[in-house]
Amino acid sequence: MTQYIASFSWVTAIAVFFAYIRIDFLYASYTIYIQRKLASRAASAGALMYSLMAFGIMEYTHNPLYIIFVAVGSWIGTYWSVKKL
Repeated sequence: MTQYIASFSWVTAIAVFFAYIRIDFLYASYTIYIQRKLASRAASAGALMYSLMAFGIMEYTHNPLYIIFVAVGSWIGTYWSVKKL
């Protein structure tokens, strides 16, 4: 555990946190766009979502403490998208 704390970076944690807010917002948008049969919007949301996911996965696989920021960012992204869309 001490190795994870020693290598922890708040800048990375915040970047992952905001990336996952956006990813979850895009995921909810993607689902809504598919339901409404808006192909271009669904395709764009999907492409952006997977691009951001790749960044997050690369960052938190080196240190599992970042998973906390992924989970909280994901929750906020879903909540926000349901309220706004």
